[in-house]
Amino acid sequence: MVKTDGVFKLKREHNYYHQIQQQLFTLKERRHNDFVVYAVDHKGNAHLVMDRILPDEQHWTKVLPKLEAFWRICVLPEVLGRWYTRRCMVEVKGPGDDSICFCRSLRDEDTVACSNEECPYGRFHTSCLSLGDVAIAKKWYCPHCSRLQQFKRYSRKQSGVNIKAKAKASASTHPSLLCDTICIRKVKATMSDKLVECHGPDCTNGKFFHLQCLGLKRMPTNHKTTWRCYICRTTRKANVPLPTTCSSSTSESASSEDDSDSVECVGTSQGYQNKTGALANLTNAHFDLIYNPNGWLDCDIIQQAHILLHNENPNIEGFQRPTLGPVRNFNIVSGEFVQILHTGNSHWVCVSSIGCPPGHVKLYDSLYDDAISQEIEQQTNDMLGGRLVSLVPASVQQQSNGSDCGIFAIAFAACLVFGEDPSHVNLHVPKMRPHLAKCLKNCKISLFPSC
Repeated sequence: MVKTDGVFKLKREHNYYHQIQQQLFTLKERRHNDFVVYAVDHKGNAHLVMDRILPDEQHWTKVLPKLEAFWRICVLPEVLGRWYTRRCMVEVKGPGDDSICFCRSLRDEDTVACSNEECPYGRFHTSCLSLGDVAIAKKWYCPHCSRLQQFKRYSRKQSGVNIKAKAKASASTHPSLLCDTICIRKVKATMSDKLVECHGPDCTNGKFFHLQCLGLKRMPTNHKTTWRCYICRTTRKANVPLPTTCSSSTSESASSEDDSDSVECVGTSQGYQNKTGALANLTNAHFDLIYNPNGWLDCDIIQQAHILLHNENPNIEGFQRPTLGPVRNFNIVSGEFVQILHTGNSHWVCVSSIGCPPGHVKLYDSLYDDAISQEIEQQTNDMLGGRLVSLVPASVQQQSNGSDCGIFAIAFAACLVFGEDPSHVNLHVPKMRPHLAKCLKNCKISLFPSC
């Protein structure tokens, strides 16, 4: 309540005021409601404060359009089509021959057609979807069809082109097919070969090489620009033994990713990369980021939180350096895991397979916008070794600004480590950053404060 002209009044923007006006609107026989508050002053004296609330028609004119839009966009599609809760592969019971839209009626109103020719609803009233003042794109998909895999946002860039057919057409015109022989084995190229091209101007060693013959599992980083084969790269032009058989690994092939002609490989060794260790020691600058309400957490902070979370439950896999995700260099997990990923667009999310069948993963995103990033799907699939079946978004608390994603991702991961369901937790946002800073300083993490 707020004191106005010496009288206590209920704030008109408070939720209680909305609740009282809803009662007055639905119960026409009521002329007013009395809002009573019991309070105790600093001297210990008890007081009863009352504010008589009368029907506010101006308030109703603002709220009713919002309620109608919520009914048409959220409640009605769920009641009639179950498009929020059902699986996409469940067959939809379409409207009758004489009806359209989620409302399943024919009205003399403007309509918009779904671009999916197999849409079970076909056309929609713009008023039902609150699209009256919105410019409709040339290709527009209804709320039902937009959830299908082939019509997700990132698929628009493909312009309806069949990716497999496009790749096949590209392979059929590959320059290697025009060569009589390729590689050190002097064989004819096929469309299914995985080849790397030598960029040496006078290459006479086959021009194109099988990755397997070079002992490589992936394309060199410079395969499109400056990569050269064994003969073209070495500085010893004379008396160089030319391989004649397919080799599994050589010292020269191990250095195939080096794009410098003057570097000579004199030996090989096998090292170990700690993919779950700290990226850097946290400094005062890192803690300033944490305490700053608009501070965006960097990889150093995220990985330090990973380490503390893994210490709490070593049986859970994951917690690998987030910098490994964009380059697809995660260690493959074999059990339940928790991992915080970077989407590539200044955003952190948490993924986990805890409580999921094999191959299925849940996404905990504090800024979810009805479409899962292709980058997140690919990073998760890399962590599972290509065995990802589905990535399902979980219903979790959403952030109210553009910088709290890292805090929420760590909080969701903490819930999973301590056996809590992030979907059932209401976090106390003002206390989250101080709590994280305290955990990092004490080198021990705990559940984040909740309301």
